[in-house]
Amino acid sequence: MPSLPFSRRLMLAALTLLPLASRTKAQDSTAAPDLSGRVLVVLYTRSHNSRIPAELVRRRTGGDLFEIRTRDPYPIDYFETVEQVTREREVGYRPPLDGEVADIAGYDTIVLAFPIWGGSLPPPVRSFLDAHDLGGKRLVPMICHGGYGPGEAMALLRAAAPEVEVTAPFVMEGEQERRVVNRVDDWLGG
Repeated sequence: MPSLPFSRRLMLAALTLLPLASRTKAQDSTAAPDLSGRVLVVLYTRSHNSRIPAELVRRRTGGDLFEIRTRDPYPIDYFETVEQVTREREVGYRPPLDGEVADIAGYDTIVLAFPIWGGSLPPPVRSFLDAHDLGGKRLVPMICHGGYGPGEAMALLRAAAPEVEVTAPFVMEGEQERRVVNRVDDWLGG
């Protein structure tokens, strides 16, 4: 059996860099965002885990709130929703939305609050991105997940909006309502 190239020097270098990598990740989700200019908080939520942080940001910034809604609501049953979203993603379906932001050009910063579905962006968020020109704006993602992290959401956001400054996200695991207010307040710097 061939031996793998291994040295103590390489191992020590890796162990030295490991804490730096985890520290960077923590800073990404806790660094105060630039919320200058006119702010629009865009919210998509199914179970309301993303609602509280989005409303806290809206209140704190004095921004406007727009809730993404689909023309045809998703099933109430969680497992039915998972099946439907899986089918939608397989074929690249973007559900029609019930309304859009009338004057998106008037905003400088878009705070986009959404949950992670299946390790990815929910199809309604993709529909929102397809329907609105965010060119030249700052996009501040607020991501709520069920324990598996943000998945491919950041890569998809950057690909969907290449002319947008996408900032480091605020990432929070759902089902932590008691800590939401304090974490969002700390994130916003006060």
